[in-house]
Amino acid sequence: MENIKLEFAINYYHVEVVDQSIVISNQFYDKNPFIFLFYLLIEFFDGPSKDFLLIPRKFHVSKQATYIRLSKNLELETDGSYEIFFREQDLKRWIFGIAFPIFFILLIFIYLLYHVIGFLIISGLSAASIILFVGILFMVSVLSYVNLILFKQYQEYKTWYEERLR
Repeated sequence: MENIKLEFAINYYHVEVVDQSIVISNQFYDKNPFIFLFYLLIEFFDGPSKDFLLIPRKFHVSKQATYIRLSKNLELETDGSYEIFFREQDLKRWIFGIAFPIFFILLIFIYLLYHVIGFLIISGLSAASIILFVGILFMVSVLSYVNLILFKQYQEYKTWYEERLR
């Protein structure tokens, strides 16, 4: 392990040496559920990063590797053999801690968008209501994009899981 060059673009992942392999995993998904939710709360106050929206993976890399590079999109590059694992517990925490709240926030903003449209019609298109409409429309588009990222992550997990069952 001393002669292996490690480059991680995400600081959530840590390295352990287990038997004949190097295990790279997300340490926050291994914590107590309350600590995990507290960490999520801090992460959202700090501004959610795209790194944290990714479904956590566990990587097993052979000890013969000379370098290991983990990108921001959780793509692993190494010269050794490796396997990628998704744990069901991590997936459940990801769904309940990240995917559901962001989806519900999107629903709330869509609901507010309909109310603002009604307010625009009633108020005769005042400048303040137009600014409010544009702001909420922007938030709906941002949250829709984030939900699209989450959906793509889940689709990648499902294809990995289906391939594994074959």
